[in-house]
Amino acid sequence: MKKLWIILPLALAVLTGTGCKQNSEVDSGSTGSDTTNTGDDSSDFVDEQTWNSTINLVWNGTDVTVTGSADGVTITNSNGYVTVTSTAKHIEYAVSGSGTGQLSIYSDYKFKLSLEGLKLACSDGPAINNQCSKTCYAVLGGTNTLSDGASYSSSSEDRKAAFFSEGQICFSGSGSLAITGNYKHALASDDYIRLCSGTGVIDLTAKVSDGLHTNDGVIINDGTLTINAADEGIQCDESSVLITGGTVTVISQTEGIEAKGVLEISGGRVFAQANDDAINSGGDMTISGGVVMAYSTGNDGLDANGNCYITGGTVYAIGASSPEVAIDANTEERKQLYAVPASRRRATPLRRSAKARGTPCIAAAIWRSSSRHQAA
Repeated sequence: MKKLWIILPLALAVLTGTGCKQNSEVDSGSTGSDTTNTGDDSSDFVDEQTWNSTINLVWNGTDVTVTGSADGVTITNSNGYVTVTSTAKHIEYAVSGSGTGQLSIYSDYKFKLSLEGLKLACSDGPAINNQCSKTCYAVLGGTNTLSDGASYSSSSEDRKAAFFSEGQICFSGSGSLAITGNYKHALASDDYIRLCSGTGVIDLTAKVSDGLHTNDGVIINDGTLTINAADEGIQCDESSVLITGGTVTVISQTEGIEAKGVLEISGGRVFAQANDDAINSGGDMTISGGVVMAYSTGNDGLDANGNCYITGGTVYAIGASSPEVAIDANTEERKQLYAVPASRRRATPLRRSAKARGTPCIAAAIWRSSSRHQAA
């Protein structure tokens, strides 16, 4: 089997992320999401918010002890299935204990969800079912585990992950969270998901579909994210993936990391191993910093359906046998692969030789086969 290896160590450059959603809460009601996020939105940070009331929920089997209250908040429990209905602002829900059941949240406003050592398993739906379209600030404390059932009970609601949210999820906190998705995805949002600075450890196992699935964007600023998925590791259906820091490890059976829009990596360490494309973008792909290792056993290492810009960091890309390659820009649409420091005014395309004349970088392409080793 032939494999094309591309190794590109370049000077570090920081790229400003664009193209995701920006958060702006609408206090008038619960309809609609929080619009767009550019990856530089302080309203995603829990420390920028004010919380007036804290309600504690502690699971012990199917019994749930509730302490604290707030005007406009009602909480019911039926054999461990807890439903929170809220018309109040600035509420924190602190959840802990070990049990079976589900936490369902219906809120007109953004809220804080403090996971403080919660072990919750649901046999017929998501462990956490957030039907609020506003921001959920998920703060990790202690060790937390969530799992859903292999089949769900009938419902008119959109529910497709062990931790599901209609709105944004912004993670922070130095604790850990392990999620096992037995029905479809492990972690999913119909808006965007962000791992903010100070996020601890998130471990996602998806036995049927995606590890992390969103409609409107993925932003990773920090944390240790590990994904093992039966389908795609990270999938963003309609927008972009931005990675500026943290450590991301993905092992998947189809594509490792996929953004339908642009994909930008400007820092952190990213390792993706997949049977299909290891890292794929529907638009341009830009790597301007960090360490990126993309390994595909059956397709391309890096696959950009727009231009591919490598302007900094260290990139290791391994593709499958010909006609697949290590790094693939969409040449059918006249797109190209560029390797150039961000300080240069004009990008220089890498040709088939994988060498860009005049650019202060090292680009090596080596064909590996059982019969010969050939420099491309």
